[in-house]
Amino acid sequence: IDFQPGDPWTTVGANKDPLISLGIPDADDSNYSTGDLCLGFKGVLTVMLDARIYDGEGKDIYIFEVGGNVEETKVEVSDDLRTWYEIGVAEGRTAGLDFAGKVPAGSGFRYVRLTDTGNNDYNGNWPGADIDAVCGLHTRAVESYTETATLNYKDIKISIDGELIQPTDAQGNAVDPFIIDGTTYLPLRAVAGALGCDVAWDGATATITLKSGYPRQATPRTRAGKTGTETATLTYRGIRIVLDGKLIIPKDANGTVLDAFILNGTTYLPVRALANALGCDVGWDGATSTVLITS
Repeated sequence: IDFQPGDPWTTVGANKDPLISLGIPDADDSNYSTGDLCLGFKGVLTVMLDARIYDGEGKDIYIFEVGGNVEETKVEVSDDLRTWYEIGVAEGRTAGLDFAGKVPAGSGFRYVRLTDTGNNDYNGNWPGADIDAVCGLHTRAVESYTETATLNYKDIKISIDGELIQPTDAQGNAVDPFIIDGTTYLPLRAVAGALGCDVAWDGATATITLKSGYPRQATPRTRAGKTGTETATLTYRGIRIVLDGKLIIPKDANGTVLDAFILNGTTYLPVRALANALGCDVGWDGATSTVLITS
């Protein structure tokens, strides 16, 4: 993870607020960071790594500050943004921390939360801990695993700006939305196309890249949807979804993180995750089992 240039400890008034993080994650693959991100007094930053990191021999994660030292920064890791494990406090130009004895054996983590401890000097022009990069050392290839789930079909309809659409897979075959544990899942490609997004899939990194601003492509609803329940095997691959360069973290209506999965070759995503990321409002008409998306 790299950060855009711009020293936060300048005399600019807006950069002297100790309660905000100063800087923008940039992930530009450059060799050096020409600036860094300042957490602010007790400020917090959460980043997502490209792959899970695990406990291995020696240090497992490093926090870098190229130009000087990382001030005291609490480091925590999680794989679901709900359960966090504190690894220790990073301090020094190259701050390495070990997972041993601090995380459940065999656990992997995608998310790293960095928090300024409040013990760092703040005198109006150096607001908190500053960071250049986060590096996980012990990673593994993208994992693939399956789970069995009960799919509830209720002839669910999808309305986008008042028009009912027929979801289809990449081959143009009709597919049906369904509900799992109260969350409605829609085929990502169909909804993305109907909202004007180009869709690309990178199997090597299990990444779906979406680009907005394209002509909308949608098939009008042509038939009634399925009803009833069935048991299905869902495939999870740690799928990452990137929209216009920004990572989407799928969540349900309660804010719980939910992973995208593949069913019969089609990737499904909670309806709100993509629609909200595109700035759309999402509603539900229980009387007609209709998802209402308004752009």
